[in-house]
Amino acid sequence: MRLIKKAKFDINDFLNQGCAVEKGITEKDVDPKELKIGIEVELEHVNDRSIAKKIALDHLAEFSNYYTALKAMEKSLENGLDPIHNALLKFIEETDDTWNYITPEELEKKDLKKFYLLDIRESDAFKSGHIKGSRNIFWMDLLKEENLKKLPKDKKIILICYVGHTASQMLVALRLLGYDVSALKFGMGISPMKGVPVAGWLNFGFATVSQ
Repeated sequence: MRLIKKAKFDINDFLNQGCAVEKGITEKDVDPKELKIGIEVELEHVNDRSIAKKIALDHLAEFSNYYTALKAMEKSLENGLDPIHNALLKFIEETDDTWNYITPEELEKKDLKKFYLLDIRESDAFKSGHIKGSRNIFWMDLLKEENLKKLPKDKKIILICYVGHTASQMLVALRLLGYDVSALKFGMGISPMKGVPVAGWLNFGFATVSQ
């Protein structure tokens, strides 16, 4: 009978390959809180801290909020709730009286350098006029992994769109992913549709009823 020798595990080979290495991601490129959680989670499965750290980095190279999402999912399952349902409940519970909005008057009085201003309009609209210091990522591209990596975890993000509608929707998505986000109420105040006024039901004089 022919004996098959077991391949010897080389920790150096293991540490020098994988997703994080391929993408050039180091611990400086990920959220330190996520990495700390990740190492503790992986130490439940391995007894070497360097290996746990490497596995955590590989996961975070793929998904920047991997361990926060994992914890949320585990908690949801424990409570018998769908993870998305649980995340939405948490979002509502954490929403304060501002409803995660900041008005143009409030923002204009603040030191804009303290915020990450993100204009999510189309590039042509951004180029024609935007708030000084703001960056531009079109809203339909915002949730792509390469764009999420550009967003800070240690700074409040202010979303800016045409009249505030798109920013309101993307605000929910980003907050569910763990980002500190507010939206500029009423946006730039310019409708993306030419000839369509920024007006509500009452502005048009449409009928209402009272109870």
